[in-house]
Amino acid sequence: MTIDKERERAKYKAYNDTHKEQRKAHYQANKERISQRKKAYNETNKEKARQRHKAWYEANKEQVKQQSRAYRQTNREKVNAYQHNNLERFRERRREWDKNHPEVKRAYWITHNYNITIDEWNGLYERQKGLCAICSEVLIIGRKTVVDHCHDTNKVRGILCRKCNTGIGMLSDNPDTVLRAYEYLAKSREGVSHD
Repeated sequence: MTIDKERERAKYKAYNDTHKEQRKAHYQANKERISQRKKAYNETNKEKARQRHKAWYEANKEQVKQQSRAYRQTNREKVNAYQHNNLERFRERRREWDKNHPEVKRAYWITHNYNITIDEWNGLYERQKGLCAICSEVLIIGRKTVVDHCHDTNKVRGILCRKCNTGIGMLSDNPDTVLRAYEYLAKSREGVSHD
């Protein structure tokens, strides 16, 4: 930093310090008028303000994150109390965000729970031609589509409809049990008694 800039900053700080009380008094005396002017300006310049804020945030993202993290750590009790007192508001905001960003939520869910990326999931879906790997029903992306994985190794096996996933889960993911179930059903279809 140059000496001129340092002097300028010191001069500005001194000016601010000497006029702080004066600005406070002015603000208190004109609080309502200032508030109305700010609201009116913000209403007429919404997009401009949003763009300016977005540009500033992008330029200062890391700093904002660090400050936010530091604040939460030093004021943990205060933050927890605030969240507790506004729980329903936070839940509503979360529901609204989830509703407006379903693809982001789904990508996070897939990565967090199955350790695969959304691109890997899309690859599986395309290889299966959008069909359940067991019953070949058309997969409806969302609640009725499940990433099937081995519970011992956490390795993803494929994408199933909820019914098939529940079925193999009820059979303990055991190929022998599934085979016996198949034989049982095949015999029933042929009219053979199971006595």
